[in-house]
Amino acid sequence: MKATAYYLHVLLSGKRSLYLLGYLLALAAAFIAFARFHDPFALRVLEKRLYAEGYYRESMFFLRFAVLVLVVFSSVQLSLVEAGDAALWARISPVKTLFAKMAAVYVVSVLFSVAGLLLMESVYHFTVYKEAFRPEGLFLVMAVFTLHYTALASVLGLYVRSVFGFFPVLLGFLASDIAVDFGARIDANGFLVYALNTFFLNAHHFAGGEIGFLPSYPTLIVMALFLVGLACLRHQSMDCV
Repeated sequence: MKATAYYLHVLLSGKRSLYLLGYLLALAAAFIAFARFHDPFALRVLEKRLYAEGYYRESMFFLRFAVLVLVVFSSVQLSLVEAGDAALWARISPVKTLFAKMAAVYVVSVLFSVAGLLLMESVYHFTVYKEAFRPEGLFLVMAVFTLHYTALASVLGLYVRSVFGFFPVLLGFLASDIAVDFGARIDANGFLVYALNTFFLNAHHFAGGEIGFLPSYPTLIVMALFLVGLACLRHQSMDCV
């Protein structure tokens, strides 16, 4: 717990907390823009389902991308910038240090995603099409999404000791988003698209109206455990070296 608190202090101290607040305010401004309050009132009433789905589609993409960037930024700070690991390795263990880092990144990122979802829903509440579309379980979706990329970023932070090593995460996220069409059925995607979405997790808007994942939750649990296992093995080998 003390190690996690130390890394939380690293991520939230000084100017980083101001940057995080500004990042959240920029996210709120984007949600207001996506609500299209400037469009004619009558048009938003007549085509309220279209506006509601468009708002969630654009807002969720922006929120997912913002959380992903925050996960990558936080992982870079703890894996490439922070130099206080040696003392923690000596006091606890490399694996416990790894989990402390992952916990700190996850706590900061998931709280940001929850705040973003609350802002998104607050803006939506003031639209005239607020009852037209309301997906369920978005908090769970964002919690799982954030956890997956926290584990993936932790692996890359150990195996690729360069900030450029994180670019495949952003590119993979964009590729998985493009690979699945808006409003597509879950069973309409092939194996390659399924595999891409398993490694580079993404939430999509499916034909039934729900926003969720292409892989099942058991598959995501197995993938998360695999990523955490890779990170633990790498951390132990680094300690042996």
